[in-house]
This record gives sequence, structure tokens and C-alpha cells, in this order.
Amino acid sequence: MLPNPLHPAVVHFPIAFAFLLPPTALVALLWSARAGKPRAIWWPVAALMLLSLVSGVVALKSGEATEDRVEQVVAKRLIHEHEERAEGFMVAAWIGLALAAAGFLKGRLGAAARWAFLAAALVMVAQVTWTGKLGGALVYEHGAASAYARPAAPQPAVHGEDNEH
Repeated sequence: MLPNPLHPAVVHFPIAFAFLLPPTALVALLWSARAGKPRAIWWPVAALMLLSLVSGVVALKSGEATEDRVEQVVAKRLIHEHEERAEGFMVAAWIGLALAAAGFLKGRLGAAARWAFLAAALVMVAQVTWTGKLGGALVYEHGAASAYARPAAPQPAVHGEDNEH
């Protein structure tokens, strides 16, 4: 069974994948320079980029699914700002995916795409960091989680050592 809301359970995946992209790309670039087989070494970067994109789509869609309910407790402009940053991340992720795919090309074009991907991955890190900071503020500063909080169940009286009769 999926958690409800799904958004808090999935938002950390695109963050983690995005932060793994630059070092993975850099290792692939440096390793391929020594090994001389850049396209064969590039597949983990492309796979990680695809995971980042897919998890970003899931995070964005699950966030949109919670928007109406969270707007009951948090100002709409704050949610909109978080959503705008998430959409910026997704634009960078689509560009990153295109560059990762182009990294499989032969020659100078493929080499240029691989180095451009590294730059795009750094942009993705900046975007996902900003998005996460705003999301964290929604939860921890503005009380977004309270939209899903259940009222505390009444607790039965406890008769124990500390109670005096």
C-alpha cells in the first residue's frame, strides 16, 4: 500500500539522484579519458540521469496531488514558489537527459555533450537544493504537514506507580 500522502515519501529520491550526478559524471569523464572508451563508461551516468528524471516526475505529480489540501493551511504563494522551483528542476532534468543521451555520440559532439552534461548536473543540484529548501520551509516553518495531521486519540488514564490514590 502506498503512503498517503505520497509526496513526502518520494521527494528525497530526486534530491539524492541529483546530488550523485556530478561526481558520477566526473568519474566517468576522468575514467573514460584514461580508458579511451567514453561511450562504454557513460551508461551509469545516463541511467542515473533517467532515475533522477523519473523520480522528479513522481515527486512533482505527487506534490501537485497534495496542493489543494495543503493550501488550506499554507499560503498559496509559498506553495507556488516551491512548485515553480520543482518545475525548474524538471526543465534542467530534461536538458540533462538529452545531454546524457547525446553523450553516447561519437567524436567531438559526444565529448562536448558529456562535458555539457556535467554543467547541467550542477545546475540540477542547485535547482533541487532550492526546491528542497522551500519544501522543507513549507513543512517545518509553515506547518504544511498539519494538513494531514490526525487529531490525537484520547489516552486512557494510566494507573501505575506514580499515581497516588
